[in-house]
Amino acid sequence: MLNSSLSASGKAYQGDHIIDPRNKKREYKHMRVWIHHEQASYSDALATAGMTMDINELRKLKNNCEGLIAIWILGLESQLEEIK
Repeated sequence: MLNSSLSASGKAYQGDHIIDPRNKKREYKHMRVWIHHEQASYSDALATAGMTMDINELRKLKNNCEGLIAIWILGLESQLEEIK
C-alpha cells in the first residue's frame, strides 16, 4: 500500500452516525465499507459515502473513479465481498 490509503467506515464504533443526504435518514446498506484509493482524502470520504450506496452504485463508483484501487464491503448478513 505504498503511496495509497485504506479507509473504513461502519457503525460498530460510532453507531448510526452517517446521514444519507438523499433522504436525510440513517439507513445503511452495509455494516462496513473499506476503500483503497491513491489519495487519503478520497478514501476517507468515499468510505463514508459508500455506507449509503447500494451494490450497483458502488460498482459504478469502482468503474468510474480515477485512483480508486479497490472496494470491500461487509454486508448486513456479515458476508465480505469485493466490489468489481
